[in-house]
Amino acid sequence: MVLHKPYPVANESELRTADQDRRGRPTQSTPDAAAAFGRMKSAAASSGVGLIAFSGYRSPDRQRELFHNAQRRHGRLHAARWVAPPGYSEHQTGLAFDIGDVGRPEADDETVFETTAAFEWLSRRAAEFQFEMSFPPDNAQRV
Repeated sequence: MVLHKPYPVANESELRTADQDRRGRPTQSTPDAAAAFGRMKSAAASSGVGLIAFSGYRSPDRQRELFHNAQRRHGRLHAARWVAPPGYSEHQTGLAFDIGDVGRPEADDETVFETTAAFEWLSRRAAEFQFEMSFPPDNAQRV
């Protein structure tokens, strides 16, 4: 059984652009999270690693849309393993990012991301910037 936790919703008027997704759309977050991601992205670039935050803040309405898409794709019983239901996503806090490797777009949101230079760098250095992997393999929430 998947056990998502409820999260508060960020004040949208306080959000800032932290990055741009692969289509050039802004990836938004709280000001502190945007600044921390910027520092982390710069440090990674100094090491020759390109990070991209391709998803940040999601409104509950956007999360609902993504969850319904996951239900269609994975079935009602399995959708929550891939996408949190609205009200239960860290993305609505403005503190969470889906991060990818600039040179490996095919790895976004896929387990193959673990083979990228970005994953290796993040595994060693993300904590220095107050970031952590929310759902490591075999996590208690089964996500």
